[in-house]
Amino acid sequence: MTWAARAIAILAVAILAACAAKVPKPPPPVVGITDSAALKMCLQGSRDDTTRDATITDCSIAIDSQSLASSDRLDALKVRASLYALDGDDQNAIADYTSAAKQDPRDANTLITLANLLRQIGKCASSIPYYDRAARLDPRSEEVFRARGDAYLCVGNDESAVADYTRAIALEPRNAYIYVKRGDVYAETGQADEAIADFTTAIGLRPRAETYLARARLYLAQGQTELALPDYDSALKEEPRNSEALYQRGRIHFDQQDYPAAIADFDRATQINRRFAAAFDARGDAYMREGQNDQAIQDYSKAIAVDPRMAVVYEHRARLYDHIGQYDQAIQDYSHAFSLTPGQAGALVGRGKAYMSNGQYAAAIKDFQAALQMAPGNADIAGDLREASSLKSKEDAVREISVESDIRN
Repeated sequence: MTWAARAIAILAVAILAACAAKVPKPPPPVVGITDSAALKMCLQGSRDDTTRDATITDCSIAIDSQSLASSDRLDALKVRASLYALDGDDQNAIADYTSAAKQDPRDANTLITLANLLRQIGKCASSIPYYDRAARLDPRSEEVFRARGDAYLCVGNDESAVADYTRAIALEPRNAYIYVKRGDVYAETGQADEAIADFTTAIGLRPRAETYLARARLYLAQGQTELALPDYDSALKEEPRNSEALYQRGRIHFDQQDYPAAIADFDRATQINRRFAAAFDARGDAYMREGQNDQAIQDYSKAIAVDPRMAVVYEHRARLYDHIGQYDQAIQDYSHAFSLTPGQAGALVGRGKAYMSNGQYAAAIKDFQAALQMAPGNADIAGDLREASSLKSKEDAVREISVESDIRN
C-alpha cells in the first residue's frame, strides 16, 4: 500500500470514529416498579391535586398484584376509593368502596363512607341498607345514626329521621348540628315547641345565625314578636351582613309602626343583596306609610325589575297609584297582577275599586262579580258590588235626566 493509500485509510477510520461518537447510546432499560414499592407509595403517597393521579396509579398496581397479600390489596383499594372521592369521581369511588365492603363486610367505616357517598349524590334510599349494616356493627357510633337520619329525611321518612337523631343525641349530646337537624324536622311537622327546645339547646352549644333565625321564625309564627326580635339581633351579631335577618327584623319594626327603623334595616338588606325583591317591596310599603310616595313607587319598581313575576308588588304599586289618583296606572298594575295569579280575587277587587274611583262603574261591577265567583259569600266584595251598582244607577239616572232635558230644549 502506498503512503497515500495508507493516509486515506487512516483518515476514513478517523471519520467513522467521529461519526460513531455522535450517535447517542440507547437508554438503559426501564425497570418496572415492584408491587411492594407501589403499595408503599399508594399508602404513603401524596393526596394533593398535583400528584393524586400518580398515587392512584400506584394503588392500581398494588390492587392488581398477584404477589401481595389480600389485606394489602384491600388497603390499596380503600385508599384508591378515597382518592377517587377527593377527585370528585363518585362513580369510581362508589365502585371501589362497594368492592371493599364485599371483601371486608365488617368494616363499619367503609360502610359509612360508601353510604355517605350514595346519599350525597342523591341515592338516599340506596344508602340506608349500608347505614343499617354499619349500625349493627357499631351501635355506639353517633355518626352512623346522624347520617342515617339525614338519609331518612332525604326520602321523606320524618319519623325515622327523628328517631335516629334522638339516638345520635344520646350518644353525643354536645353536637349542636344534630339538635338543629331534629329541630328542623319538628318545625316542618308542626311541632313548634319541640323545635324551639332543640334550637335553644343548639344555640347554647354553638350559637349560629341560622339557628337564631330558625327559632325566630317559630316565635313569629306563634305571635311572640318580643322573643323573635332579640333572636334577629343575636343573628346579626353573629353575621352582621345577613340580609335575611335584616329583612325579618325590618318586618317586625314595620309591624310595630316604627317605619324609620324598618327602612334602615331594609336599606342595609338591599345594599348587601341588590336582588332582594322582597326587601325593596317592604321598604316601598314603609315609605308609603311615611307618606314618601315617590320613594315608594321607585322601590316597588325596583322589586318588579328584580322579579317581574312577583304579583303582590304590582298590587302594592297599584294600591299606591289608586291612593294618589293615578287610576290608569293602578288599573294597569292590577291587570298585570291578575294575569300572574288568575285564580286570586285580590287583584280583581283592587282593579274594581280603581275602576270605581275612575268613574268606570260598569267595569267595576264586572270585576266585583267575577271576584265573588272566586270567593262566594265574601261580605266585603258583596259590599263593593252594591256600592258600584248604586253609583252606576245614580249615573244612569243623571244621564236619563240629561237626555230628557236635551229633548225638551
